[in-house]
Amino acid sequence: MSTISSYALFDIRFKPTSTGGIATTFESSQGTVSASLGPLPEDPASRDGPSKGPEESPDRGEAVRDLVRMTRRPARRPQTNEQLGSRLFAALFAREGLEHLDQAIATLASKPHRGLCLRLHFDLNDPIQARLSQLPWELLFRPDQQRFLAQSDRTPIVRHLALPGSVPRFDLPARLRILLVAASPVDLDPLDLSPELDKIRGSWEQDNVEVKVLIGRQAPQHQHDDLGTRLREELRRGEYHVLHFMGHGTIDPENLDGVLFLETSDGIASRVSGEHFAHWLINHRSLRLVVLNACSTGQPAGDLEPFLGVAPALVRAGIPGVLAMQDPMPDALAIAFSRVLYQSLASGTSVEAALSQARVELYALRPDTRLWSTPVLFERDPQILRIPPKVGPALSKTWTLLGTSHLILVGALFLRNRSIPVIPNLRNMLDGDVGAFLAIFFGLPLFYLLLYTTNAHLRNVKLPKPANQLPIDRRFSLRLPVAFLARIQGRRLVENLYQVFFLIAFLIAPMVLQGYLFVRLMNATAWERHTDQPFASDWEHFLAYAPLVEGVTDNYRIGSIDTREWVRKELDNITYIPFWMPWGLLLAETVAVCALAIVLWRLVEAQGHRKSRSP
Repeated sequence: MSTISSYALFDIRFKPTSTGGIATTFESSQGTVSASLGPLPEDPASRDGPSKGPEESPDRGEAVRDLVRMTRRPARRPQTNEQLGSRLFAALFAREGLEHLDQAIATLASKPHRGLCLRLHFDLNDPIQARLSQLPWELLFRPDQQRFLAQSDRTPIVRHLALPGSVPRFDLPARLRILLVAASPVDLDPLDLSPELDKIRGSWEQDNVEVKVLIGRQAPQHQHDDLGTRLREELRRGEYHVLHFMGHGTIDPENLDGVLFLETSDGIASRVSGEHFAHWLINHRSLRLVVLNACSTGQPAGDLEPFLGVAPALVRAGIPGVLAMQDPMPDALAIAFSRVLYQSLASGTSVEAALSQARVELYALRPDTRLWSTPVLFERDPQILRIPPKVGPALSKTWTLLGTSHLILVGALFLRNRSIPVIPNLRNMLDGDVGAFLAIFFGLPLFYLLLYTTNAHLRNVKLPKPANQLPIDRRFSLRLPVAFLARIQGRRLVENLYQVFFLIAFLIAPMVLQGYLFVRLMNATAWERHTDQPFASDWEHFLAYAPLVEGVTDNYRIGSIDTREWVRKELDNITYIPFWMPWGLLLAETVAVCALAIVLWRLVEAQGHRKSRSP
């Protein structure tokens, strides 16, 4: 699991100059530095002379185009990933840029939970920048440290497309909803999608995440509807936050646009252009991330209409984050990529850090290829997606153990105080007042731990802010840990009643019993004052009889009873406790009641949220 919880931005912008070169601008919290893009590596298959600098090149756009060709096809003298990444690094980070990068990294050295996200800006309407965007910048390799920047979760690389306007930011609801779409048409190369589906669903075995799966012809109840129709219906039916597509994709060489292949009702390939697919999602503003595990979905369609590529079209439609593939990827690696990506996301890792970990997994499986650099992340919002931290069974087990112990302790001592021993010999071992005192003394720490555990769960499933709330699930089962890990699927009313019962049994009922025992203890125990004179119901009871005893006889006897001996025994039976203790218990009880009220209010507040769309 990644330890990086947030990122500072290191923005890199490109701009053609009037002299034929390309200016670069580096922006970070340390300021802004301008430089020039250094000499680009030559294609060894087509050029014999040394590379030219930006001022020497008569056509910088042609040089960039040559480099794109070199990285897209094998050369006569093939370059390793390290060689090509080193040349890209040297071209991008000249002396000023490298110093600025080192300064930005140095400022985060003392912050182990904060990384530096390298964000490359491209204006696809500019032909040279559109060609620059086709370079494999994810291969950036730093020779002095012998590492690829994109593989480290401290320096992930993302892309930002220059577009007008901004993407509205919403807080995620308590329940994250993921829609998986799998398409493997019978007239295209078969894809083994079942393992990938199982890996993704297995990564999200938690209460605050819901995964919905749409599969092509394998769903007989939808045998008359094509996959595209079912996808649009599902998006209209409920709000989703992540859309994951797995299947085939390509760049149409004739129409120069990106294409996804869905399925008809007969399982035949149904071509959907990137522009049309983006229109399907344009009104679903709850979507924060679209993952396209399909070939060539991360490429611009061409120099003339670059936004017709699938990923660029989705970014232009307003999707905050799009994770796509630049090149084809084998099934085995695609499955491994999805497994590591979603396992990392499920643990609460950011999208950037999760992608870096998935790259490391791909590199470990195929270090001799560039497939690990194939995934590319386009983002318009630095806070694409923050998955609610996984609430595993450990929290529910702790909550159940504390709640059960609290209920048994307070309940048993309460019954003993009422002269109903539920444990053998408990009546002889504990006096009623002593039992009441123990119920409070040991019950309060258990109660505080129980409240802490409940509040920890509530923090994991944060409530949306009232000003920009998204619809959230109203069930108690998602607001509280699951008692005894008993998840009741498909019966929402029974599930809610189950959780409400244990909310009362673990929290409310023991607190009421503790309050009763505290009042009884205060009325039955003689507390020591500064005058060392006891005062309590026992003492007042004795004083009520004293005048009667004195008036009956001079020798303080009533029949065979010596009243002086009776008084001595009564005084011996009075329990003396330091003066500060009752007031300390009173303060502790008051704080416990207030804490319980706050937790209950948070639960009620969650229930009271209305389902409404964000503006």
